[in-house]
This record gives sequence, structure tokens and C-alpha cells, in this order.
Amino acid sequence: AGIANVDWLQADAATAALDGFDLLASNFGVMFFGDPVAAFAHMRRAASPGARMAFVCWRPITENPWMEVPLHAVYRHVPQRPKPDPQAPGMFAFADPQRVYQVLTAAGWAPPRLDKLDLDLDIAAGRGLEEAVKQSTQIGAVNSALRGQPAETVAAAIVSIRKTPAAHLEGASVHLPGAMWLVSSAPA
Repeated sequence: AGIANVDWLQADAATAALDGFDLLASNFGVMFFGDPVAAFAHMRRAASPGARMAFVCWRPITENPWMEVPLHAVYRHVPQRPKPDPQAPGMFAFADPQRVYQVLTAAGWAPPRLDKLDLDLDIAAGRGLEEAVKQSTQIGAVNSALRGQPAETVAAAIVSIRKTPAAHLEGASVHLPGAMWLVSSAPA
């Protein structure tokens, strides 16, 4: 939008043809890298001298009621799923600050700074309770827990999910806490 010195690139970070960059920024994308060390190392090699990197990723699900509260409602109707491998790609793959440190330093980045971001998330995006229920069931652990379940089980779980955010309804918004890391680093 009128800025000539900015390029936006949507590509595989581990293999994309990257030209020198000054700033790498990601919003909830890096935790889905299949091989995060390889991806960050590739980006490190493409970084210009003095480049900076910053990304946002989720802290543990236990610190994210926007996801955990609906999940507990679902678990009243379906068996609890095993906890995912914390090293596997997924929403909470970088929840552990030690893992973030290990991945980035192994990839040639300086020891990262991790700042806590605590937000009051409107999971309905101002569109009411039904939107909050829809958003809760379309992503992450709730979606995984409901996938493949019989229609009547899903319907019962959705009734339970609907009751939970209703307690947090303010007008057309459903507010629940969200906890993230703001990670920043530079080439080592």
C-alpha cells in the first residue's frame, strides 16, 4: 500500500528463494514448521547484516482459556485425546521457552528474548455467541477432538461449548484470556 521497500512473501521458509532481508516477522506461523531448525537456519542465511526477527506464538494451552475452556466442554462428550508431542508442529509447538531458545540458537540466531503478551481475546470477533462457538470448533484441539465423532456427539459437545462462552458474553463479544510469546532475535 504505497510502500516500495517492503516485500511480502508466502512460501516454505525452509526452501524458499530468499533474498537478503532486514526484518522477518511472523504471526502464529513458525510453530507449524516441519523442521524448525532447518527453516530458521535457511532464514538466517538469507538475513542481511543487522537483520532482526520477531514472531508471536502461543504459550501453553493451560495459559490460554480461549482454547482450554471449550476443550474441557468437549471432553464431557468425547474421550480426552493424548497430549500432542510438544516437539511436533502445531499451535503450541513453541509454548516452551527452552525449546524456542534451542531451536533458534541451533539455527544460528542469537539467544532470543521472549516477552509475555497477555490479551483479552474476543473469540466471537464482535459477532456474538454463535460465532464464538464456530471459531472454537474450527481450529486447534477442539477441532481435533470433534473430528470423526458421530453427529449426535458433536451436537452434544457444541451445546456444552455454547454454555461455556455464554458466561463470558458481553454484548456481541465473548472475552477469554489469551497468552502469547513475543519472540525477538537477531543473527548470531
